[in-house]
Amino acid sequence: MHFMPYVHLPENHKHYKSLWVSFPNKYFDPDKGHALYNRYLSELVLADKLGFDAIVVNEHHNTVYSMMATPNLIAPARHCAGGRVLRRLLASQPRNLRAR
Repeated sequence: MHFMPYVHLPENHKHYKSLWVSFPNKYFDPDKGHALYNRYLSELVLADKLGFDAIVVNEHHNTVYSMMATPNLIAPARHCAGGRVLRRLLASQPRNLRAR
């Protein structure tokens, strides 16, 4: 499972009541976030090239523990970065978002 955490938290992050939806966006550095996204997408492609049977991505955005966008966006980004198309990756998306 790949969570894509934002690891550059301020030293005072434990003083906040929650690191979920209410954590202030001012602590997010877009340059560091961009570098992390590139790293995480590269790791997903590497796992594919190494022959992993499955690559699982979660849908827990809006937390500092996961910068993961919806899997519907991660799958094509992963493919564009050099990974194979994985049809089963999107099998767990909500029914209302599936192609009819």
